[in-house]
Amino acid sequence: MTKSSNNCIENEIMQIDDYIINNNNKGALMFIENALKLDDYIRLKEEAFGGVCHRQAAQASLDGSTYVLHVEVDGKTIGMARIIGDGGFVNYLADMIVATEYQGKGIGSAIMERILSFVQSNILDGGQTMIDLAAAKGKEGFYEKYGFKSRPNDREGHGMQLRLKN
Repeated sequence: MTKSSNNCIENEIMQIDDYIINNNNKGALMFIENALKLDDYIRLKEEAFGGVCHRQAAQASLDGSTYVLHVEVDGKTIGMARIIGDGGFVNYLADMIVATEYQGKGIGSAIMERILSFVQSNILDGGQTMIDLAAAKGKEGFYEKYGFKSRPNDREGHGMQLRLKN
């Protein structure tokens, strides 16, 4: 997979019909590739997961991502997701986050559609790839709408995780 350039996705400024902010002014959503600011990334992670986000680890995470997409409204970053991939068979969807006050308005779906489109457009000719993720508790249904399967299932065991600290 190749990283996209740092720019707005062409023609991706849109209005969501029922998305209203600031006393009935409609907010235009802007989807931006590979240009998420470190401070915005840290803020979103801390709001979503609690605790303090290690600054150097956050920068390394952004730097090691294949693709980062974030969404802004009125200049404020309100959501993001990133793909970590090997350029062939495996992709990992990390940090799919929409700020709490903006959830349920279709923003997560708009992010997911663009993430899936990016991965699909980077499958090698004649090849295939997979996207793995670890859904936040209670959010599994969101991903199932896009064809993700919960584990274990008839083919695969449980996903597993090991957390290490220094």
